[in-house]
Amino acid sequence: MRRDDLRRYDSVSMGDFRRNLTNSILIQLFDFWRDRLGMDGRMRRDRLDPGDIRSVLPYVFIVEPVQGGRQFRYRLVGTYIQSRIQRKIEGLTVEEVREGPIVPHLNNLFAAAAVAGVPAIGVTTLAGKNLPTAIYHRMVLPMSTSDGTVDQLLGGWVAEYDPLVPPERQTLNPQERPISLTVMTPD
Repeated sequence: MRRDDLRRYDSVSMGDFRRNLTNSILIQLFDFWRDRLGMDGRMRRDRLDPGDIRSVLPYVFIVEPVQGGRQFRYRLVGTYIQSRIQRKIEGLTVEEVREGPIVPHLNNLFAAAAVAGVPAIGVTTLAGKNLPTAIYHRMVLPMSTSDGTVDQLLGGWVAEYDPLVPPERQTLNPQERPISLTVMTPD
């Protein structure tokens, strides 16, 4: 993904990005990241102390770009996320974990944050036969090396559930589908 490709996504300022967050877990993670930005507007990886975000760790993941930034590998995955996916995914790429329309959505979400060096949030929906409808929110926050290269993304993944699944949304094969992707503009 090139910087020019980011124009196809919604974009908002840092203040609006923060105001649009509605989940306390994502707000806490965003505030943690924002409070650790250096003078260059980037958070260095070495400023990540898991003890500072202990209460949200189950919802946290870290991904790294591989294949020249075309794919992303899960480096760390919280227990809540592991329970949703129902298997260990550290060391695997998005393509090795998921299938269907969610794969390009996740790669685009991760690439948008890595290329622009700014936060991004993706929203997806999951519905299936005998499953509640879930709206997933994934936020990714860039982390850099000392030379400013974004080489990891700190992420948070939370879900909202609707116990009343409309019959037209019930399928035998549940699939997660993209709804939106928003990137923060550099201030």
